[in-house]
Amino acid sequence: MLRSHGGRIVLHIGFHKTGSSAIQANLAEFATLYRKQGLVVPEGLSRWTGHPELAWACCPEKFPWADREFTLDEITDYYDRQCAEAAADSTLLLTSEEYCRLNYYPGAIEAVREFFGDADVTVLAYLREPLDFLLSRYRHELTHGEAMTLERFLRYHLQSADLAWRLQPWIEVFGADRVHARLFDREAFDGGSIVNDFLGALGITPQQSAFRKGEFSGAHPWLCDAWQKLNASDIETDARESVRKALHAASNVLPAVDAQRCLLDPLDLGDLEAELDGMRSRLQVAVRRRCTSIGAQASAAS
Repeated sequence: MLRSHGGRIVLHIGFHKTGSSAIQANLAEFATLYRKQGLVVPEGLSRWTGHPELAWACCPEKFPWADREFTLDEITDYYDRQCAEAAADSTLLLTSEEYCRLNYYPGAIEAVREFFGDADVTVLAYLREPLDFLLSRYRHELTHGEAMTLERFLRYHLQSADLAWRLQPWIEVFGADRVHARLFDREAFDGGSIVNDFLGALGITPQQSAFRKGEFSGAHPWLCDAWQKLNASDIETDARESVRKALHAASNVLPAVDAQRCLLDPLDLGDLEAELDGMRSRLQVAVRRRCTSIGAQASAAS
């Protein structure tokens, strides 16, 4: 792959609800400036943000939201052209949420590794506390039609929140020294934001973007029950859309509240605490072992 690029490759496997969209929007906005710092972020081949084509091409399951089928030769040729004038010591960054799905298909991760050949590849992922991850996911999916109650959703999707476990197949395929995990925690980000933290880990000075400033990003905790009941109802389309618009509008004017306290206090999840504690322990170990700055590592290696 990328015969015209002899530098390092960073593959960002964006687990959902870990700020990937904000990162990708900033990268697209300031790609020219970042290239001058040695970070090459090529335009993607699909209509989606980022670079999901390789994940789609390597996965045996064909996802209905993919533009079409992509071949590995096509992807190679496209990114070769995109990187033809990149400096030999630059870092090529590929990013997409679609890679995080591949932990369920270990053979697909092996295919990704084989695609890169003997290139110097580093895998980067953000991991989020399990209940925080699930609540963020639930609030997002409510606005896209999720009809489960919160308690049923938490129990049904619990395993998806074990991000350290989901990262393990990448470690097994790429090697422990090639996989870096950072904690998704707004209060602990270097530089105060996910964008600053991400680019700082790569040794790049970030440019400030207003992405998502004031933008609706999920069901307000006070309105989750209303969203769920709406989605589970059989009211006619016009009435449903009218209520959806009202809920969106209300979410933008209600005060910020503690989502975990608001949504979890009424629930009894005591029987899940042992499993959740195991997830949290695995997350802490993964981040503690793999939170090295990729930029610092590259400088030390050179």
